[in-house]
Amino acid sequence: MYKRQVTRSGKAMLTTIRKFLAAPVFPEDEHKTRSASQINIIVFASSLLLFGLFVARVLLGVDPLDTSSVILLAVIVVMIIVRAVMRSGAVQLAGYTTVAVIWLASTLLALDGSGIRGTGFVSYFVIMLLAGLLVGARAAIGIAVLSILSGFALAYAETAGITVFTPDPPFAVAVEFTFIFIISALIIKLIIDSLQHALDAAKANATNLAASNEELVGLRDALELRIQERTFSLERRATQLQIVSSVARTIATMQDLNTLLANTTRLVSAEFGYYHAGIFSGGTPQKNLPFYRQPTVKAASGC
Repeated sequence: MYKRQVTRSGKAMLTTIRKFLAAPVFPEDEHKTRSASQINIIVFASSLLLFGLFVARVLLGVDPLDTSSVILLAVIVVMIIVRAVMRSGAVQLAGYTTVAVIWLASTLLALDGSGIRGTGFVSYFVIMLLAGLLVGARAAIGIAVLSILSGFALAYAETAGITVFTPDPPFAVAVEFTFIFIISALIIKLIIDSLQHALDAAKANATNLAASNEELVGLRDALELRIQERTFSLERRATQLQIVSSVARTIATMQDLNTLLANTTRLVSAEFGYYHAGIFSGGTPQKNLPFYRQPTVKAASGC
């Protein structure tokens, strides 16, 4: 019994942890959900890697209260706040904040001493990719312009003696570049996944469009066939009415009854294409009129 309770408690804890780590879902907006998932991955990865970078720098002899170390810890705190903002539904604001904070942190690290030759300036390229992924092409272009201006400003500051380049220990530089490479690979993977998703969506839309076009073509063909059948029916009806009118006019000119009946059967058989046409009168047998028929006309239908 105790083991079952422990198992249930463990499952409940795992469920709670998964819910905490999972990105928010917005059923009404698929693009917003995908952006939230990307930001969630970037926030967790950046926080873990930045904390690892901080620990590695301390182990390599860097002062934990050094300006660069404090900047790293500040970025981790901001990432936690960004995640809370994202979970509240402000996904676009979280994306802009993530890009702006990381760019500002890289600039401060460059000003702190690494200058234009350090990892702070090199990380601008990663931030440009991140801006394109989370915010869009315009944001990536904006980051590129700011980074170019910042590069010339850092170069001027170092040339004028405003900042002094202080190289980090070789292993510290290796650790910093390892962080940049891992984040770059993660961002590139997310970009490729986003492009693949867009490609799959485009293929699905193309398939649906092709199916819709085939259905429309089928409906068009069916409609054209019905129109042709209806037109043929109306034309045939009009032709029959014209024939009836012509027969009526011909019959009206005849006075003799026997001639009238014989000619009527002949005209009906000829004009309507009947193989056999006949007329006989009603009444008593003694007063029946002769039976007239016209069987000599070759036609496809009979009466």
